[in-house]
Amino acid sequence: MDILRLDFKSGLEALLKANPIRAIFLGVRIGDPTAVGQEQFSPSSPGWPPFMRVNPILDWSYRDVWAFLLVCKVRYCSLYDQGYTSIGSIHDTVPNALLCIRNDNNSEQKFRPAYLLADGRLERSGRVKKFSAPVCGKLSSVCNGLKIEDLNSNNMLTASIIAVGDEILFGTVEDKLGSVLCRKLHSIGWATSLLAVTRNDIDSVAEEVERQKSANDMVFIYGGVGPLHSDVTVAGVAKAFGVRMAPDEEFEEHLRHLIGEKCTGDKNEVKSLLMIKFHRF
Repeated sequence: MDILRLDFKSGLEALLKANPIRAIFLGVRIGDPTAVGQEQFSPSSPGWPPFMRVNPILDWSYRDVWAFLLVCKVRYCSLYDQGYTSIGSIHDTVPNALLCIRNDNNSEQKFRPAYLLADGRLERSGRVKKFSAPVCGKLSSVCNGLKIEDLNSNNMLTASIIAVGDEILFGTVEDKLGSVLCRKLHSIGWATSLLAVTRNDIDSVAEEVERQKSANDMVFIYGGVGPLHSDVTVAGVAKAFGVRMAPDEEFEEHLRHLIGEKCTGDKNEVKSLLMIKFHRF
């Protein structure tokens, strides 16, 4: 890694002068102040060194970014674990008050990590001029067009859990995953609003998902005895979101490479497990 101790423009000029670089990958996303007029491929602005700006995550949401970082275990700045959701200069960056953990003892302020921000539209709420008043205090402000009266209210994320399987309802199989999920969610600061069991029926699954998807930040759903070919969970989810299923060839290739000759079941049954890519009507 090369460290250039220059301002951004001067550092960029020095970098391009020393290296035959034609294009640079950027982390710009729609909604960023510098994203206006940019597309996936955009030439540099007038007055700047000539190069092609490549914006692979231009259409990503705040949650998309954090899903990628956490799932792929990408290392990131430790400030994001201390309540910072958008990092600028030392003069205009403070922890996001929406992540503040209320403390009535007037002790040191603590914040949840950035990936627990419920509304990604408010990621730049911490980009304000620093002041001496506590960040967690009652503050009336407007951030990205949304008014916040009390930054400590309604900031706990909620999830519902849906288990699918007649075998659970008939009592032939004990559901152990639900309680494990509840404990894990509680340990990271989430609230579980519902733990439901529904029949292995497309309409039943669709109705339960439809009820829960608008009332929670996340919905967990799983089959009682795993992904059997007779499981209709995916079809029920597709119906709830008004999309159709289609084979995912990339995942099929990955699965066949993973299990190889170990798969001895009917090929049509295996293919039914691969109907996971959703397409809107």
